[in-house]
Amino acid sequence: MKAFKPEKTPYLNCERLTRWAYLAFAVSTLYVVERAKNNKIPRENFFGMAASLLPTELSHKIAVMHTCLVGFLLKKKVPIFSHWSGAFAGLVQCVVAANLVKWYRQNLSSKDIIRDAFTSSDIAPEQLKDIGHMTLKRWLSVFLPLPQPMAVSLSYPGVSKIRTVTYAHVGKTKTQKLLMDVYKHQDTPPNAPIFLYIHGGGWVIGDRRIPPFACVYQVASMGWVVCVIDYRLSPGVAFPTHLIDSKRAVAYLRKNA
Repeated sequence: MKAFKPEKTPYLNCERLTRWAYLAFAVSTLYVVERAKNNKIPRENFFGMAASLLPTELSHKIAVMHTCLVGFLLKKKVPIFSHWSGAFAGLVQCVVAANLVKWYRQNLSSKDIIRDAFTSSDIAPEQLKDIGHMTLKRWLSVFLPLPQPMAVSLSYPGVSKIRTVTYAHVGKTKTQKLLMDVYKHQDTPPNAPIFLYIHGGGWVIGDRRIPPFACVYQVASMGWVVCVIDYRLSPGVAFPTHLIDSKRAVAYLRKNA
């Protein structure tokens, strides 16, 4: 007599588990989105910064991720919206989508802030209007699964990082290097104005190697030399050391530009 061996159930065919997993995913995303609205929550640790960064600056990518996930599950014919748990997950998903759209619309308004910042410069009015204008190539550079410098370069040909320089030596023994990446267009003249970018992260996280490449490349394409700096981070140092490092970068540029 043969022993009965139950067939293994593929993960995606385990409807109940998948529905609950999707519900947990939707609720956790909603929590992060709602948490980002509270400006009183400290941002001095990695998780606090991630909670404010993900649903705001990366709202469009989270929306695409959710859409791809739902599409994948529905393509596999997983009834994620069946029963009360699935229906509740769908409701939560709608709330998340509404919040992401709201965050994204707020992100689009940043182009006006950047335009105002450049108003006093010698940039031509038609170039100011181009700031924040999204073409098909620029949308592709946002969503293509390529390294950001490679993807953004499709929209701004001729712009590249030309060098990395040491703008200061710090620390007790003056052996720690503070580095600066320099971006420019191949046709930029020697006396071009300089745009200094100091990365965000609440003085806790961040790196000069991962700036907002779309902003960096667009400014460089308008004839500016864009300099992106590193500075020492907390908890390794305390404020105002980060600001002092940034001022060192300004002093270096004034002396060597």
